[in-house]
Amino acid sequence: MKLCYAKFNPHQFLECHTLDAINVLKSIKNAFPWLEELSPGIFELSFYAVLLHDLGKCARGFQKKKNKWGYRHEILSVPFVQFLDFPEKERNLIALAILTHHKTLDELE
Repeated sequence: MKLCYAKFNPHQFLECHTLDAINVLKSIKNAFPWLEELSPGIFELSFYAVLLHDLGKCARGFQKKKNKWGYRHEILSVPFVQFLDFPEKERNLIALAILTHHKTLDELE
């Protein structure tokens, strides 16, 4: 299995980028633990959104073009959500977080 790049300038592997993002989420959880009381499960759902948010970048077109290639990686990342063992409402929240981590829904093409 080939390693996927998340970024090309500078080069960063998807695994490293994802671990960095998970560490940011951990920092947020440590800084704002009360968010879990306001919205139970928010950090678990956020973890899966972060874990899956850039999987679409492993698409051959993204890896070969290294820049704009005509498809939004967020859209290609969402299908992986269906394999999570969560009720539909929670899977939809994770999918929405993934879809909107760069653009609003109106801006996605």
